Amino acid sequence: MVLAKKVDINPTMFDIKSGKVTRPKEIRISTEVSGLFGPMTNTTVWNTQYDHQEIKFQEDIVFQEGWLITGTKKERVMPWYIAMSHIRTISKVGGLLFKTKKYTKHRLYGSRDSHSSTVYEVVAQEPDGTERWVLLGSEHDAALWHTLTRALQEVDLGPLQVTGLQVRIARDKYYPELSLAKTIDLAREVSLRLRFNLYQVIEDIAQGDRLRARFKSFEGQELQVIKEWTESVWQTFSTTLCPRVW
Repeated sequence: MVLAKKVDINPTMFDIKSGKVTRPKEIRISTEVSGLFGPMTNTTVWNTQYDHQEIKFQEDIVFQEGWLITGTKKERVMPWYIAMSHIRTISKVGGLLFKTKKYTKHRLYGSRDSHSSTVYEVVAQEPDGTERWVLLGSEHDAALWHTLTRALQEVDLGPLQVTGLQVRIARDKYYPELSLAKTIDLAREVSLRLRFNLYQVIEDIAQGDRLRARFKSFEGQELQVIKEWTESVWQTFSTTLCPRVW
């Protein structure tokens, strides 16, 4: 496990404790850890909700975005990758802001009401009749789940059946060991992972297109070397003929 060397908070704990800052809109946490190419900076940004129309959500602090600067590139940090040092820090900040010893209203996937929130049960069948299901935080992600399952897992699925369920019913049916809040977070996480998977696929395609254009600009022996290695590598993981890519 890599431990953070230092933690920077904006606004600072001193500013919050002294009353200099009372209602910050945003809290930014940065930690520094050692990396292969030198120090890496891990940053997460959290939003407060003092003016939320629902009073019960006004003390929530919600994760907004995060990134990791490795020294060679900047990577996106998703909620499921947030370091425990950042979770502990935002809990301390929340405790100061809302004057409680144990602050637990930091939210990775947005505010939620365990009794009135809805999750979406999505079901589709494989050709042999096997049923596939998933719980999602958004109904709009059902078609994306269907498409990515077919594309990335190479599984043919029949028509979708989407049903909005009260979280208690969904929890009792699929995850009886989880709390209602954890069930909501899980469904929202699955939805977010689907969108992030698509983002990564598109990013890979774009990067591949850029590299292919670069390789195709080569001439003579350089291009021949690329062609030969492409065929060699292709044969190690595929039983089909190498497509013409150059």
